[in-house]
Amino acid sequence: MFRGTRREAYVNPVTEYLRRLATPIFVLLLVPGMAYLVTEQINMISTVSKSLLLALQTIKYLAATWVAWLGSLLVAELIIRSPKIEDESLNAQLLRLSARIMGIALGLTIIFYGASQIGLPLVGVLAGVGVGGLAIALAAQDSLKNLLGSLMIFMDQPYTPGQRIIVQGHDGFVEHIGLRSTKIRNLNGSLTAIPNEKMANLDIENVGRRNFIRRQTCIRLSYDTPPEKIEQAVGIIREILDHHEGMQPELPPRVFFDEFNPDSLNIQLSYWYHPPKRWKSLAFDERVNLEIVRRFAAEGIEFAFPTSTTYVTQKDGKSLQLSINGDTPLGPQ
Repeated sequence: MFRGTRREAYVNPVTEYLRRLATPIFVLLLVPGMAYLVTEQINMISTVSKSLLLALQTIKYLAATWVAWLGSLLVAELIIRSPKIEDESLNAQLLRLSARIMGIALGLTIIFYGASQIGLPLVGVLAGVGVGGLAIALAAQDSLKNLLGSLMIFMDQPYTPGQRIIVQGHDGFVEHIGLRSTKIRNLNGSLTAIPNEKMANLDIENVGRRNFIRRQTCIRLSYDTPPEKIEQAVGIIREILDHHEGMQPELPPRVFFDEFNPDSLNIQLSYWYHPPKRWKSLAFDERVNLEIVRRFAAEGIEFAFPTSTTYVTQKDGKSLQLSINGDTPLGPQ
């Protein structure tokens, strides 16, 4: 697999989430003390005191919502750190997605509970959330489509990180499957990101899951090859491929004299190489080709050369006259 030459500094997600959790946890610990000072130690006007307490209560529930969100993400990363789950695998991405959904659900629950505790009407809160949610949904249609596409990829698993796929003209290895896009490292080294909305609807050829590599090609003999030499050529190729390297018993090689081409006699050969290792398969193809050339040369069997026939005429119907280097014209006079 191709890897980029430039490496970014690795940041441990667990450490990062713990660092980010410090602020809302500090706020949660600070709010009770502030409330105590307002109610017991500082002499304030009743209206001011109630306003400060309301503000502190609001801050507390907002901080709790923040903790619920980051805590859900932290739990997912702690599970992914286990040896059984690879960091960039589909299972890891599914865990992260589930953690985000759980964090949103917990956050909304805390917000609704907090609203009821500080005296806000739930009907108004729900109406505001509904209108805001509708506005966000309309503004983020593409993101929602990509999220749904990610869910379809996670459930169907047409490919996983590390596998080579061919999709929409891109041929390369899957490096990362995110919630928005799939990143493919092309064979030429470039990186392509395709939105998951498209990936969920495209025809994907998963080269990484093939069971074997099939080779099908033709050997062309000249038309003046006698029948016994044709039979000999077919026998030579069958002998070369008999119990060949990488052959599976249920997929033996096939060799047949099958076609009369316009300029040659055609011998078709097919064989399957297992396991599907591209470079080993190409090396074996080369050995087969060289052996066919050697054996045919030893037996006097000639390959056909591409030929064509050209017809030259004159539009006026007169006899065609050709000359070579200014010599006497050729053809009828």
